[in-house]
Amino acid sequence: MFLVIANPMMAQSPAGKAISASTRKLGILPLEGEGAINFIPAHIAIVPVVEVRDENDRPVEGASVTFSLPETGPGGSFPGGQFALTKISDQRGQAAATGFSANSIPGQFLIRVTAYEKDLTATAFIHQTNSNKMPGLHASKSGGRWKWVLLGIAAGAGAGAGIYFARKSSTPSPISISTGSVVFGSPR
Repeated sequence: MFLVIANPMMAQSPAGKAISASTRKLGILPLEGEGAINFIPAHIAIVPVVEVRDENDRPVEGASVTFSLPETGPGGSFPGGQFALTKISDQRGQAAATGFSANSIPGQFLIRVTAYEKDLTATAFIHQTNSNKMPGLHASKSGGRWKWVLLGIAAGAGAGAGIYFARKSSTPSPISISTGSVVFGSPR
């Protein structure tokens, strides 16, 4: 999603000539967090990252970017329990909502992202979901990676249990290692 909103005010070009604001635009491109599922039990939340771009599709450095969360229902908060966080876009035009943590209420919610640069404003929404179910356990874009992670954990737990019970058995089995006979001579 790339939303562009232009301010209807007049602006001046670098040459000092008036240009219409309809040629000046600001847009927000979500880079991370769109469609993310935050796993509540593990306190895993996907931090939203956006890129602010101008009418020529170039990154805008120094734009003020505000991330706003719903105050009730599914959502989360930023450091200090705040529901809004303002960042300044870097040289790549990017801003991240660092410190975002999901709350414990399952469900879908929107993160409103508003960018301000001089006399222009743009708004976009990032869709996220808080869930008690681990993401990726069903057919999805993740390619089933979580299934392999869980399978690896289960295999490791099974191997650990096997070693534990093998060592705990009442009849110890002696283990011996031998090298066999040593023979000196020319190679055969």
